[in-house]
Amino acid sequence: MSEKFDEIKTETKNFINQCQRVLKVSRKPTREEYINISKVTGLGICLLGAVGFAVHVPITYLKALIKP
Repeated sequence: MSEKFDEIKTETKNFINQCQRVLKVSRKPTREEYINISKVTGLGICLLGAVGFAVHVPITYLKALIKP
């Protein structure tokens, strides 16, 4: 039981150390970076919506044809 606790304790310490390293390296994005990220994210959302719509419409019509 003690070995398991020590293993969990070690893994937790390693995770916290990794999180601290990431936070030290990270920084606040500039306005230009933020705008670019927003554009790419918006474009991705629109593309996923278009793909979902393109799949949904034919399936809806096929269901209507199958169930008269």
